[in-house]
Amino acid sequence: MAQRRLIATVSLQFIEKIFAAPFSGQFATHLRNSNPPRALVGNLELASFNLQLPTGSSGKINQVHSTKLSGCDGWKSPDYFYTSPSGALVMKVPSRSRCVTTPNSKLCRTELQESYPKSWNPRNSVNLLKVRLSVIKPGDSKYGTVVG
Repeated sequence: MAQRRLIATVSLQFIEKIFAAPFSGQFATHLRNSNPPRALVGNLELASFNLQLPTGSSGKINQVHSTKLSGCDGWKSPDYFYTSPSGALVMKVPSRSRCVTTPNSKLCRTELQESYPKSWNPRNSVNLLKVRLSVIKPGDSKYGTVVG
């Protein structure tokens, strides 16, 4: 069975991007059994994902490897990536003036990126992931709010 893919690319200014149920596939089981006080990865299985952050040096963003995201004591940051009191995944992005971007994008983002992208076919229906998304405060820059 192909691995499922979850990529959350956000370009939001001081916005919390919250992933909450309903999830489908392998994530549904983890959310149904979630315990909000636990670390994010205690609620979601993120062993197949690396986390890209809007920090680093010019043209080179910081990444958190999947091995650091794994387990109940996985990596989290109150500034970028954590579990809300309700158990939802929160991904935050600072304003454009306080972030690092990649050479191919001018947009700030906190992004979950699959560690092994060639392990699945995007045309297969089994790769479907449904999420409910909340944008707490839309961006007011010339780029606005971009979720995708």
